[in-house]
Amino acid sequence: MLFTSQAFLIFFLIVYGLYLILSHRRQNQMLLIASLIFYGSWDWRFVPLLLLSIAISYYSGLKIDGTDDAAKKWFYLKYSIVLEVALLLVFKYFNFFAENVIAGLQAAGFNAHPLTIKVILPLGISYYTFQAISYSVDVYFEKIKPTRDFTNFALFKSFFPILFSGPIERASNLLVQVERPRSITPELLRSGLFLIAWGLFKKMFIADNIAPYVNQIFDNWQNNNAAEALLGIYGFTLLIYCDFSGYTDMARGLGRVMGFQLIPNFNLPFLARNPVDFWRRWHLSLSNWMRDYVHYPVFAKTRNLYLAAFVCFFINDIWHGANWN
Repeated sequence: MLFTSQAFLIFFLIVYGLYLILSHRRQNQMLLIASLIFYGSWDWRFVPLLLLSIAISYYSGLKIDGTDDAAKKWFYLKYSIVLEVALLLVFKYFNFFAENVIAGLQAAGFNAHPLTIKVILPLGISYYTFQAISYSVDVYFEKIKPTRDFTNFALFKSFFPILFSGPIERASNLLVQVERPRSITPELLRSGLFLIAWGLFKKMFIADNIAPYVNQIFDNWQNNNAAEALLGIYGFTLLIYCDFSGYTDMARGLGRVMGFQLIPNFNLPFLARNPVDFWRRWHLSLSNWMRDYVHYPVFAKTRNLYLAAFVCFFINDIWHGANWN
C-alpha cells in the first residue's frame, strides 16, 4: 500500500475513524494491529521477521537495564546489535555477497556454481533495524529507561507512517509519545493536513512527472550530449528529493493528525552553503543517527577523525544498497 494509492486512503480512513473513538490504550493496540496489516500488505511472510526484531530489542533492553554488572550489560548490548545486524545482512546482502564469492572463486580458476537461493528483501528492514540499535544503545548508556509494555514498544518499532521510508525515530521522541495520551489540537490537524497535501504534491505532481524524462535520458546515455546529461543529472536530483521528502512529509502529516510529532527529515538541502551544510540538511534522521551511533563512538575509541568519517560513510553507503558503487 503506497501512501498515494486508493487502498491506503481507505485503510487510513478506517484506522483514523477508530482512532478518534478509542481510549489511549486501545488506540495503541489498534495502531499496532493496523501497522502489522500495513506491513503485511506487501508480503505477509515478513511479518514474523518484524516481530522477531521487535522481540530481540524489547527483551535486550530489559536485560541491559535489569543488571548492575557492567560485563553483562555489555554482553546483552552486543547480543542485541549482532542479532539485529545479522537479520539485516542475511535479508539485504546475502545475494550480493554470494554472487561476489562465486565470481571471485571462478576468477581464481575454481569450478564454483552459482547458488540457487534468492533472498527477498523485506521492505523497511533498514529503518526498523536502526531504530532497534539506537534503543539498545540508549538504554545501555542510561539515556532512556526501557519500557515494560510490549504493545507500546512494538508500536514504536512498527508505526506504519514511518515503517518504510522513515524518518528513523528514537525512543526518546516517539516511544514517549506512544506511552502517554495524545491530543489532536487544531494546529496539529491543520499542519498535518498541509504536510500530507504538500507531500502528495511533491511526490505525484513533481517526482512522478519528472521520472519518465529522467529515465529516458539515463536509459539512452550513450546518445546524450552534454546538455542532456546535465538535464538528466539535475532532473534526477530533483526527482529523488521530491519523491523521498514527499513521503517523509506525508508520514509526518499522518502522524500529526493523530497527535504525534515526528522529527523532520529534510531542511531545505538545496539552500546549503557547502557540502557540510548539505549533510546537516539532507535525510537528517539518518545523518544524525550515523553521527551519534557510528561517528562519535569510533572517534572516541580511536581519536582518529578521518577513520571515524570513513567508517561512518562506509556504513552509510552500504545501508543504501548492496552494490560496489
